[in-house]
Amino acid sequence: MKRFLSIFIVLGLVFSLVTQVSAASATFKDVPASHPFYKEITFLLDRGVISAKDKYGVNDKVTREEVAVMVSKAVGLNGTQTSTKFKDVPKSNRSSGYINSAVNAGIINGYSDGTFRPKLIVNRGQMAIFLANAFDLKVDSSSNFKDVKPSMASYSAIKKIVQAKITTGYSDNTFRPNDTLTRGQISAFLARAMDSGKVDSEKVYSTKEVVELNDPKVVLIETDTGQGSGVVIANGLIITNHHVIDEATRATVTFNNGAKFEVAGVVESDSKKDIAILKTTKTFTESGVSIRPSSKGLSKGEKVIAIGNPKGLQNTVSEGIISSFRNPEGVSLIQINADIDHGSSDGGLFDVSGKLIGITSSGYDKAYANLNFAVASEEFVPMVNKYINKDFKNINASFAKPNIPEQPTKPTEPTEPNQYPVLGKVALGMTKEQVKNLAGGYFSNETTNTLYFSNANVLGYLADTSYEFQGNKLVAINVFHYVVENQYDLDILEAFFVVMYNEISDVYGRADILDTDWYDDNDGYSLSAYWMNPTHNTLLVVKIMESFDTYGGIRISIS
Repeated sequence: MKRFLSIFIVLGLVFSLVTQVSAASATFKDVPASHPFYKEITFLLDRGVISAKDKYGVNDKVTREEVAVMVSKAVGLNGTQTSTKFKDVPKSNRSSGYINSAVNAGIINGYSDGTFRPKLIVNRGQMAIFLANAFDLKVDSSSNFKDVKPSMASYSAIKKIVQAKITTGYSDNTFRPNDTLTRGQISAFLARAMDSGKVDSEKVYSTKEVVELNDPKVVLIETDTGQGSGVVIANGLIITNHHVIDEATRATVTFNNGAKFEVAGVVESDSKKDIAILKTTKTFTESGVSIRPSSKGLSKGEKVIAIGNPKGLQNTVSEGIISSFRNPEGVSLIQINADIDHGSSDGGLFDVSGKLIGITSSGYDKAYANLNFAVASEEFVPMVNKYINKDFKNINASFAKPNIPEQPTKPTEPTEPNQYPVLGKVALGMTKEQVKNLAGGYFSNETTNTLYFSNANVLGYLADTSYEFQGNKLVAINVFHYVVENQYDLDILEAFFVVMYNEISDVYGRADILDTDWYDDNDGYSLSAYWMNPTHNTLLVVKIMESFDTYGGIRISIS
């Protein structure tokens, strides 16, 4: 285990630091560097909103379908093909996922006859509505165009995109809302909306003011498997990380003022994105946070403020800067250097306008230069939008049934490995595909015989995990708990060992071999416990290396 864990730490760190490759080293034949929209189109190409091809069609008219796809990509909505409520947008339509997501997010609407009319050409007034909705623009400009009347549906949206400096209109004081748009024009408007990061000319707050705005909206979550943080998104609804509630069967939330509420259950969760929405049994008076729809427009070096509950120390504040943006396995993460500790993950990450831009999810020990991460808002805004306007009584929530093996504490009869779950829903003997679908945490890497995951909740603590295979059969699982990484306090190490031993012995009984005094094993000092079962072996170990590294974890392997 010692050798594996040392290697795994390095692999996990290297993966997390892989930088994104720019998409836009090439340009389109019909968009030379001299083109007035060259910079904007290249900007969209860099960010994956549009794809590289021979020609862009810069002067082609733009349809509702194309706008739905581009805007959805710009704000990070899900584009997986799906069934929609529109009779002219079947699941087979390649844009069905983006259209469905844009409609659910309130960016664009269908028509009263049950159609979406995907091939209908978009005009400038409609474009203003889509952008104002997508980027949550709130402030109207004082400018008035002589061809834009208050009776128009696009009136307020046009004033908002002008205030956000997405467009200025024409020199003759017209906006020409009924003029149709080209792909070049919509690209320019969309790129400006994404790049400004100023959307509604919001006030820039001090750290103290951001905390005053949001401190009452960050809660302590305590479950029967551990604790974490959460952020209020609506009356009775709280967003947190999936790993906080994974395998929990009950929970409470406590506000900063001491008010405590029972949790009715999980409304929806996504283990890959590591996000979940909880519902309390009763409503409360606190309103939801203001959420930035996307991290698009944020930049490296911008100040951010994190509020969470490290070690149960409620509503602790830290500040830092955005270090970078990562996208492991298609999940948008904001890398920050603000201090994040165990228990303060799952809290809120806010920008200087006081808006929620991410849910803090993971990090490395300070020995790794404050490498911390938050799930970017574009990953959870679509889920949030599904519920924030629903009636509280009509929102379903429940806890998953605990995954407890139905067998004696120590099995006396050997069983097939794939009949015996040993870590959550994962069982020895499973195939790679089965493990990929059932393992908790972020999928981070894969080799011929090993799968690697990070940020898994294992027995109440965050951990890195790896799954070893022989002949496509799972033969061993390795768990490395973050809580003891480079932790030299003997009391903490010993307490961790006791907690883990009690958890495992509740299932397997007393260990066959148990060393509770620190012993010298030639390359460091260890505590260990070993269980031998008919189907598999389990090793629990905490080690202080002679190189002054420490680790603690569990290895489960086929006997």
